[in-house]
Amino acid sequence: MDIDDESLFRLFTSSSEGDVISFYDRFSDATHLISFLSGVRRDPGKIDARIVDKNLPTIVCPTLSSESERAESIMEAFRNMNIVFVQSGAENIHFNYSTNCNLGIEYALRKTASPWIIITNDDVRVIDPPDRFLQELKEKDPSIYDVLYAGFPSTYHSYTSILLEKNSLYRAFAGKIIGHISKSNFLLNKFSVKYIPVWNGNTDLAGRLSHSLFSRKIGQVINFGSFGIFSRNFVENTGQPFFDPAYWNGVEDIDLSLRIAIKRAKGGVLRFRLEDEIGGSLGRGMVRYLRNIANYAVLNMKFPSKQISGIDQILEDR
Repeated sequence: MDIDDESLFRLFTSSSEGDVISFYDRFSDATHLISFLSGVRRDPGKIDARIVDKNLPTIVCPTLSSESERAESIMEAFRNMNIVFVQSGAENIHFNYSTNCNLGIEYALRKTASPWIIITNDDVRVIDPPDRFLQELKEKDPSIYDVLYAGFPSTYHSYTSILLEKNSLYRAFAGKIIGHISKSNFLLNKFSVKYIPVWNGNTDLAGRLSHSLFSRKIGQVINFGSFGIFSRNFVENTGQPFFDPAYWNGVEDIDLSLRIAIKRAKGGVLRFRLEDEIGGSLGRGMVRYLRNIANYAVLNMKFPSKQISGIDQILEDR
């Protein structure tokens, strides 16, 4: 049955596993899938900026609304800094996280002289007193450091992400069985996903056993995740778009973290602690994992496993 592009994209953004799988069934390979998604409209958010002092660091926060409870929490936590909210609006399936981050970054660069640009999800919560964050930032020279990681290591921000590739045992045996039993594994193979990023420690015993038997580590990066701190110089010299809008609300942080590692950018650590609601805005679970298969396909096409094999980002400043 024929289906128009908008209805097809609605299957991709659905909260139903069956709808997302039905979406993927209509594409023959990664090139076909990525070509379709690249042509989907990305709705830019609306800026709501609170500029305290142009010389202070600027927080960029994509959010549903600057009047939401989560946005108010961000305002309270970082009230002594500039804040740029990028509002997507309710139930907007064309919301694209990278697009809205880039809008906020461009605004911050144009309207402020901030030495640091901080990207945060709206479901981040501070543990330590907010004033401590600003004080620690003042101790870091933005002409020396390109990126800072808060509270490293953590769970959903500032953590080591391992890049795992299916090994010869999987390809020779398990892939022929598991790949046809598990729809997600079948789709990973269909769309030429050779490796995926996995948070170091983000699996139970069964998951770790499966990874050790059927996968091999090809590299690792430090991922800023839901809270990234970047020097103005680094953002300006990295070029635009800073976040790649080819990704649909997932994996764009891994993409940027890979570019940070490839550039050998100077990283530092803040003691300031945060916690995450984890999926508070975009959700989590199998549906989000299924959607991320498209993002994994983009990542693998952009950074083939041979290109990143052996990459091993280590933080010298601990």
